[in-house]
Amino acid sequence: MKKILVVFALFTALIFVISCGGGSRNDNKSDNTDTDQTANDKDSVDADSENTDTSSDTEATDTNSDSHDADYTSTPQEQNDNDADVDINNDSDNEQGRKQGELYGECYPNKTCNLGLICDVENNICIKDTESSENNDSDSPHEQDENDRDTDIPEQDDGDNDSNTDPDNGDSSTDNDTDTDSGDSLPDNDADTAPADPCLPNPCLDVENSTKECVVFGSIYKCECNPDHYWDGTVCGTVQTQTVNCTGLPNNAEWNTASEIIQTWDSYLGTWVPVATGSYNEIASTNQCRFKCEENYIWSNNSQCLYDMDNDPLMWSSLQEKSYPSNPFIESSACDNVNDGGFSDWRLPTIDELRTLIQNCDNTKTGGSCAITNECLSWDDCITDSCNGCDKDLSGKYSKLGDTTWLYSVSEQPDNEHNYVVDFSNGQINDINNVIGVGIRFYYRCVRNAD
Repeated sequence: MKKILVVFALFTALIFVISCGGGSRNDNKSDNTDTDQTANDKDSVDADSENTDTSSDTEATDTNSDSHDADYTSTPQEQNDNDADVDINNDSDNEQGRKQGELYGECYPNKTCNLGLICDVENNICIKDTESSENNDSDSPHEQDENDRDTDIPEQDDGDNDSNTDPDNGDSSTDNDTDTDSGDSLPDNDADTAPADPCLPNPCLDVENSTKECVVFGSIYKCECNPDHYWDGTVCGTVQTQTVNCTGLPNNAEWNTASEIIQTWDSYLGTWVPVATGSYNEIASTNQCRFKCEENYIWSNNSQCLYDMDNDPLMWSSLQEKSYPSNPFIESSACDNVNDGGFSDWRLPTIDELRTLIQNCDNTKTGGSCAITNECLSWDDCITDSCNGCDKDLSGKYSKLGDTTWLYSVSEQPDNEHNYVVDFSNGQINDINNVIGVGIRFYYRCVRNAD
């Protein structure tokens, strides 16, 4: 009888244990259901899948135990997912909804968990390895990923002055160029370096007898004045005028309309305008001193009016000079080496040919009262007072070619065999013995018939 009672007690205890195990399982399922209701639909599906995995029999777990031993290492993505789960649901009520080996999930059969976790053997769940994480926080792949992202994210503009530069790339560009111009190759505003405009504000508005117009001259200004007034640098004064004769008329030239002009005093320039000194200009003017060359003359080298040989039957060479005795003058060969214009048929002129060069002296020019010609060469019979020429003038006015010295002629006096010369300093016809000095110099121009 005692044996029967013992067997009955054991059977009753077994039924009680089985009932308690089923109730506990139902309680776990109820807890999971409550947890799933607080998650989104996707989490619910994951939880069901996880419960299915954890409810698999022990034999299936044992079959895969070799792939989940202590050396098992999860991927960084799995670790990131684990960390994300911890951040969202960091409580012990969710223990039964975790995958095997994960945080708060069941331990692997060999009592190990994923990297960074240890197995709580007593409760058969995976928990954080606090000692390892405290010693080396950088072991967490999740934290390493965050560190990597920190280094990859470019520095953001905090809105401060961009004078801070990146020493690695030398970038010195700024977001606000108005902070400083030190880095600019050109000024931001050219007006910073431009001189001040003396006409701003307009100083001529209150100037009497002015047109109120201001004109800039460098760093100063000038007020335009009404007619009969002039600007003296401060006010528009009454015009001062004077009448003057034109000056500076060169030889063989004539005034081109006006020989006198009216000048106005310009206090601003400090002089009378226009100038009274003549200038060459073929355009006629009645208020400026202008001149032009006389007929048969041309303006040469911007210096003088020279005889236009194109209108003369004779062509003249350049001025020749020989000294005696170092370079004796030999009449027959004096022009042999002259090569002006490429011509070689040069010769010495006669007194008649030489007189064609005289101008501005009526007594001795061709057709004048002086009787010395090729037909009358006697000094005693042909020389007269009119052959003395005109007043002395060294400007070259008596020569069509601007000569101021005497020139030799091949014409000889029958009385004493002295040659005639023309002194162009006064237009005089003279004997060579009267003009040759101690140095005995011979001046001459060669002549040829123009083609």
